[in-house]
Amino acid sequence: MANLINLRVWSVPVIALGLVAAGATVAVAQPGMAPAPKGPATTVTERTNADPGIVDDVHADRAWLTPTALTQPRGTWSLSNYEILGLGLTYGISDTVQLTVNTLLPVEDDMSIVWFSGKAQLVRSGAFRLAAHGALFVGDNDESVGIFGLAGTMCTDKRCDSNISGYAGRFFGGGINDDEKVVVLALSLTQRIANGFKFVAEVDELRVEDNYPSSDTIAWYGFRFTSGKFGVDVGLLNPVDDDSDDYPLGFPWLNFTIRGGL
Repeated sequence: MANLINLRVWSVPVIALGLVAAGATVAVAQPGMAPAPKGPATTVTERTNADPGIVDDVHADRAWLTPTALTQPRGTWSLSNYEILGLGLTYGISDTVQLTVNTLLPVEDDMSIVWFSGKAQLVRSGAFRLAAHGALFVGDNDESVGIFGLAGTMCTDKRCDSNISGYAGRFFGGGINDDEKVVVLALSLTQRIANGFKFVAEVDELRVEDNYPSSDTIAWYGFRFTSGKFGVDVGLLNPVDDDSDDYPLGFPWLNFTIRGGL
């Protein structure tokens, strides 16, 4: 159970590919007739109701670890890789619902794990978004751990290229006793610097509330190079409660995603 909870960092999907611009159909001219005029080109934003910020950023459905309230555009697929070992595939069922399946490459016997997650955007009002998120982790011993939570996102610009997001979720199953409460709380900032270039920071806290309450805090920060088709997040993961001086600024972290389907 502890291994599954510690591997929660894989619960959320990473660099995306997609956004293929549609061209207008060209009519064939008949002899003696002027060529038919081209119809207006259909832009990507006209084919989806998703926020432009996620249309142009394949990673916008998450910060570093935890989800935002943004969802992948309808009909798109995203293939992600996390630190080489983690693989994920996300599909946008609609502009407000996405499903993801993830796995870890079994480099060790006790690392075999598959998890399924889904997210549904419930509220889209002005600059605010609210989504329900759930995931189920299944290990090689058939022990399963689930999490259910809510993600809220406040867009700080018109396109939602930049945002402030929060997430709160509770784990269940996997040997968690009835008198235990294991929750994760997160706060993140995504700030656009230039086209395809963003700063992303996140703080996560895992709390275990029982007879002996405890908590662990992780800070993430770095940069996002992204587009509608491909994205890379590169930064540092800093366990705040770790007193080790080996990596004073944190451990290097890299993930990327490709997206298709638009």
